[in-house]
Amino acid sequence: MGIYARALNRRADLGIIVGDMVPHGSRAIYRSFTEFTDTLADYPVYTLKGNHDTEFYEEFFGSPNYALSTGDLLLVVLDNARRRFTDEALEFASRVLSDSQEPDIIFLFHYPPPNPIAPNSVNPPEWEEFRRVYAAVIGRIRYFIAGHVHSLGITEIDGVPVIVTGGAGARLESLDGTPGGGRQRHHIFVLYRDSGAGWKHEIEYLDESEYSEALSDDGLKERLENAFSNEVKAAFRYALMARKAEDLGRPGMAGMLRALSDSEFHHAMNHDAVLRGETTLLEDLESGVENEAFEVNRMYREYIDYADSRGQPLARYAFNDAWNAEKVHQGILSRAIEAERSGLDFPESTWYTCTSCGYTFETESAPGRCPVCGAPGDKIRQVD
Repeated sequence: MGIYARALNRRADLGIIVGDMVPHGSRAIYRSFTEFTDTLADYPVYTLKGNHDTEFYEEFFGSPNYALSTGDLLLVVLDNARRRFTDEALEFASRVLSDSQEPDIIFLFHYPPPNPIAPNSVNPPEWEEFRRVYAAVIGRIRYFIAGHVHSLGITEIDGVPVIVTGGAGARLESLDGTPGGGRQRHHIFVLYRDSGAGWKHEIEYLDESEYSEALSDDGLKERLENAFSNEVKAAFRYALMARKAEDLGRPGMAGMLRALSDSEFHHAMNHDAVLRGETTLLEDLESGVENEAFEVNRMYREYIDYADSRGQPLARYAFNDAWNAEKVHQGILSRAIEAERSGLDFPESTWYTCTSCGYTFETESAPGRCPVCGAPGDKIRQVD
């Protein structure tokens, strides 16, 4: 939704979503989506029916077959959410085209036409039925625009450019349907009429923009930061409870608590996404090494001195152990940054953590004793 917010946070005459607004049709999710869209966009946003939108589409948006006209441009939106153009869609298109006088026509639908780049498309016999409808106006068609494939591609059919797009917030995939997206990036297509040159399109990559409206409200930013902090604490405390349950031989209790910890982690992740936006792994690693340097060179030194001045040896002991254990993190993260900048993975290793002080070991054999706090080998656990 953060990526989708960036897509909406721009100037436009209108926007059109090429389907799959929701992961599955439910009134609550439709309502949340439409409220989100209407609040952020200061221009009309239209949508078409995708294969994930079939449950309550008509209840929220009306007919899945409609047309928009500016007088010199006709936008025709058609329903092929079940991989074929419905009889209603074909009849509607025939009727609209028979009455149209606009010199330019753009068709929009969910499943792309048969094409060489995205095989997850309308079957050729089904497309032939639609071709018989548009054949008479082929010289006026400027684009076929489709979604469904959460990727980016441009091809053509009957000499008309075909835009295949689905990357304004959906989980990316490659054009052949494999997950991960390869080098694909979240994006929108911007269509515009260039004076004297007809219609053109540009790809606007959403990782080159940001949505920071929430951070302009100091009160909202403070609440997001507080919510993030509370969720991080909750995730840690449930993880700590899970470890206690494991030590007591209660695996059912431990599993439940790990699930709660994971839930709170994802709450914190979502708050952090609003606060920081989308970051790269390299940016995260660089931020991590800066934070480690601050803890080692300043924070824990000051905290140790303060505990000493107050005569608080237990707090000093905790600060000192953490300070010495943190020093190794800078070196590990610096190596990770070098690898990431070179496009390489970090070398696979076997990792251990001292459960007393948190010291991190990179070694093939189980350590016999912690060099920071002196804990014996049975207090040192391999990290899964």
